[in-house]
Amino acid sequence: HRLEGGREDVERIIDPRLGAASYVKAEGSSNIIADLNDAGLAIYAAPALDIETGLQSINNLLAWDTTKPRSLDNKPRLMFSDACQNLVAWMQEYVVGDAKHPTKDFVDCVRYFAVGNYEYYAAEELVDTGGGAY
Repeated sequence: HRLEGGREDVERIIDPRLGAASYVKAEGSSNIIADLNDAGLAIYAAPALDIETGLQSINNLLAWDTTKPRSLDNKPRLMFSDACQNLVAWMQEYVVGDAKHPTKDFVDCVRYFAVGNYEYYAAEELVDTGGGAY
């Protein structure tokens, strides 16, 4: 919560299998999602789709028509800052099906984003323009 700098427009997601896994504690059974919600951090389980669906979603977001010049209308819908060098490197090294490979966690984050149907809205798009009624 501290790392978010007080921002309110944050949606926190967690691996659905890990987050919902039950465990026993002094007060009874619980899971990570419930414990974090009780602590005041709203956490949601990421969509529990199979890995292949998530990887295909990433590929779809990275696709663009390479036979035409890149432009505002012809560009990938998912792009990474050059400051995200570790993420880009790990995505290139990812091995499908290797659950123990260190790159999996990075790719899982992108996969959750790709299947989550998130969109970016600039601040000027969120300005109240007034209302009207009939």
